[in-house]
This record gives sequence, structure tokens and C-alpha cells, in this order.
Amino acid sequence: MNSSLLNMSSLMNVSSLSNTWSLGNVSSVGNVSSVGNVSGVASRCARDVSVTAVLFPCLYGLLLAAGLLLNTVALWIFLDIRSSSTFLVYLKNLLAADLLMALTLPFKLLSDAGVGGWTLRAFHCRYSAVLFYVSMYMSILLLGLISLDRYLKVVRPFGRCALQKVSVGRGVCAVVWATMLALALPNMVLSNQLPKQEPREDSDAAT
Repeated sequence: MNSSLLNMSSLMNVSSLSNTWSLGNVSSVGNVSSVGNVSGVASRCARDVSVTAVLFPCLYGLLLAAGLLLNTVALWIFLDIRSSSTFLVYLKNLLAADLLMALTLPFKLLSDAGVGGWTLRAFHCRYSAVLFYVSMYMSILLLGLISLDRYLKVVRPFGRCALQKVSVGRGVCAVVWATMLALALPNMVLSNQLPKQEPREDSDAAT
């Protein structure tokens, strides 16, 4: 009787161990499959940088060549023309803004191509990118001023209001340049700050 009970208990222990081992194998297989699925999703969601590293630098190179050539020639021609109207004042400032935008393109080109290391990318992020947007917004504002000047020329073809004076146009351009550079200055200063390290969640939980 005792031997039969011992046999039954040993059989139960063997079956429980075999069930535990099979469950362990199933769980390990499930973990392997889940890891495989995660790695597969990660490989499918990998970022493709071939466009930003190859196509964009080529486009920026073409824009740089055309922008430097055309804006330099136009600015050289208009510098010999006397600023006798607000239209010429706004147009000269527009050419200067476009030339400044073209001069920032080499840093964008090299940064997207991965040339120059992190120092070039930091310089582009802190200075050249800010100047790029300053010149872009300056071009937009100057085009608006040119449109306003042409409107006043149509509405008052024989009369001259205060906005049509050359001195007023130069003052407006100076104010616009100073305002845009003042608005861009915080981006240049604050971008030099190191990011603050956030406290870890486990340390917060421990306290």
C-alpha cells in the first residue's frame, strides 16, 4: 500500500515537473517571438535619411549657386543707382536679405550631408539657421512694403505722403532690420544652454 502511494506521488511529481517545463518552454518561445516581432517592427520603422543626406544637399547646392550669382549681380547693378525713391530703397534691402539667405545655405548643405561633425551642426542650429529665417521674414516684410509703396503710387500719383519719402523708407527698413535681429537674438543666446536633466522616476518613487 505504501509502495503504491509512493509510486503515485512520484508520478504526480514527474507530471508536474513536465508540465512546468513545457510551460516554461512555451513562455520562452513566446518571449522570443515577441522580441522578434519588436525587432521586425523596429526594422520596418527605421528612419530613411537618404533623402535628407543626398537629395536636399543637391537642391541646396543649386539654390546656392543661383542665389549667389543672381543676387550679387543685381546688388552690384542697383548699388550704382541712386536711391531716389522708396521703391529703390526697399528693393536694395530686399536684395541684401536674399543675399544673406543665400550665404546661410552652405551651412545647411554641409549639416544635412553629415559633413563637419557636431560643431558645424551646432553652429548651424545656433546662428545660420536663425539668420536664414531672419532673412526670409525680412524678404516677406519688404515685399509687403513694396506692395504698399506701389499702392500709394497708384492712389496718389501726383502727391507724396510721408511714407513715400526716401528718408522715411530708410528709417522703416532700419526699424524692420533691428526688430527682426532683436527677435532672433534670444534664439542665439538660449540655444547655448545645456538641457536640464530630469529626475528619474525610480528615485521619485523611492523618496
